[in-house]
Amino acid sequence: MISNKCGTTSQDEHPDPPDVLQAKIKTLARLVKQSHSAVVFTGAGISTSAGIPDFRGPQGLWTLQSQGVKSPLPLLHVSPTPTLSHMAIARLIKLGKLSCVVSQNIDGLHGRSGIPSARLAEVHGSVGVDVCTGCEKRYQNTGIDAARLIELLSCALDPPGPSNLETERSCTACGGRLRSSVVAFGDALPAAELAKASRFTAQADLGIVLGSSLRVAPFTTLPRSLARARRPLVIVNMQRTPLDVVAALRIGGSTDEVMEGVMRELGEEVPEWGA
Repeated sequence: MISNKCGTTSQDEHPDPPDVLQAKIKTLARLVKQSHSAVVFTGAGISTSAGIPDFRGPQGLWTLQSQGVKSPLPLLHVSPTPTLSHMAIARLIKLGKLSCVVSQNIDGLHGRSGIPSARLAEVHGSVGVDVCTGCEKRYQNTGIDAARLIELLSCALDPPGPSNLETERSCTACGGRLRSSVVAFGDALPAAELAKASRFTAQADLGIVLGSSLRVAPFTTLPRSLARARRPLVIVNMQRTPLDVVAALRIGGSTDEVMEGVMRELGEEVPEWGA
């Protein structure tokens, strides 16, 4: 059984100076342009600009929890929508510049950005997908509101909060009860999503990590395998990660700023969500 485990908390941020950041963005854009099968690995940092907290940042869920905050979850008043980074990735997928997105995030924003499920591996589950407890048939769920997202985010706490993963819906194939596909802390990861992620990673000629601390196993083994195969690995994160030492390029900047710069260098516009 492969389970969702985390490492230690880290909240120090190390931003690159503006001139260094811009030079690194140019390098990343060149790598994307030259790639034929790049895979993007995303973590909570890609969704913070949508109002969803990360885990190890200064106001991250695990950071606050380690400081004794009993209820570290924020109050979201509206359902979050895809960020600039989500939309830039969706555009690059459509253009054939990226082959797959492998995400730790449960917020469902990659799916809402328009990425087809065949090109998306959500290894920790998603609020946008329910699964039958009997036959394991998967169903898209578009009825997620802010309150439900907050409830399901508590599954990532250690120990998990009092979330109810079960729904009132039934499977049309076998009649079984549907539950959210979100993986609670310490639970097994969905085998099919992990297999999809592994398959695309094995074929990748470039790996780009956006907003992940790379401290959660087995997710972190995927980008590590690229570095071991001597294929370039780029890490975009304001915080240090355990894989910085094997990365071909480390960028200390926000994912939105970096992806906006990459798209500008590629001569591509970032589509607006819902347009």
